[in-house]
Amino acid sequence: MLDLSPRRTTVTWLIGMLSALLALNLSAAPVPLLAQGTTNQVCVSVGANLASVDAGQAALLDGILGSLLNRDLNLSVNDLNALAQGQLDLGDLLDTLQIQNGLPDLASTLGADLSLDAVLATALAGAESSGNASVAGALGTLRQQVGGLAGMIQIGDLFALDTPAGALIDGQLNALDLATALVELYSFNYVAGPTLAMSIAGNDLGLGSSVGTVELMAQLLAPPQIVSGATGLTFAAPPLRLLVHSNLLNTALDLSVLDGLLEGALGLVIDVEVAAQLGDLSLLTDIAGGAGVLSTVNLASGVVQAQVTPGIAALYLGEVASSLAFDRNHNCRPAMSALGQWANS
Repeated sequence: MLDLSPRRTTVTWLIGMLSALLALNLSAAPVPLLAQGTTNQVCVSVGANLASVDAGQAALLDGILGSLLNRDLNLSVNDLNALAQGQLDLGDLLDTLQIQNGLPDLASTLGADLSLDAVLATALAGAESSGNASVAGALGTLRQQVGGLAGMIQIGDLFALDTPAGALIDGQLNALDLATALVELYSFNYVAGPTLAMSIAGNDLGLGSSVGTVELMAQLLAPPQIVSGATGLTFAAPPLRLLVHSNLLNTALDLSVLDGLLEGALGLVIDVEVAAQLGDLSLLTDIAGGAGVLSTVNLASGVVQAQVTPGIAALYLGEVASSLAFDRNHNCRPAMSALGQWANS
């Protein structure tokens, strides 16, 4: 009897990982906009929105965010939990950026060319001034690990506003969502595709001894956005492409049944020994960004409701050339999504 448990383990893990990623790609966090002149307006960030992060999720998030920047990231479970459970005052962040850069108004701040380091440093200072040492520490770790990245971003590219820019003054954003969005924005603007595979131990992902390492490469197919508006507002998470190579430690297959069949067919005088091993398994997935629409916004009663449609994941098994996998203009063929190969045209 063929023992395919290692392969089942990997595919089961991948399905679980895809479910987790779909959940991460769907979470919507409506934030009331309390600035003068706005009525029943909310700001919606679509990101991780996790209440807590375990060791496996931390390894996965580090791998994905690191791959998006083509560098190793090693944010600890404590760092990621601090960010996941922390809030940043968006108004303070924008005010500080405006003052530090000598900009005349909020619109100029949103359109200014700023380094990723400068934005993270300002967010860190805001966390410190509000007494949130754990968030400040996590942002400091992230800032150190992404230091030296060239290229500027415009923080206004994160926002699609159906309200005046001043409506952002009193918004609160989840610290992990904002940090992730900043990394994603930089990646989309400056990283054409991943060149560095993130290697994660199978044990770190909870896969046990059957999987040695998982090599992960990620690419964002559209920029992230934080949107604001009233009832009827639509929002979506950016689609993500993920290439995973898993090393199954050349686990031997039990082919004794095949041995017996061959010996019976060839005669008892011939002793047949058949051996085979499972090796590497490559999987490519496209995760379409989940989308939603605000169905109810009533800040007076504290009610904000949204209808959310899950993102769709397409899965491909087989050898996948990274030159095709991370060509943003190359579309996969749905007919080959079960057990096929990456299309060459």
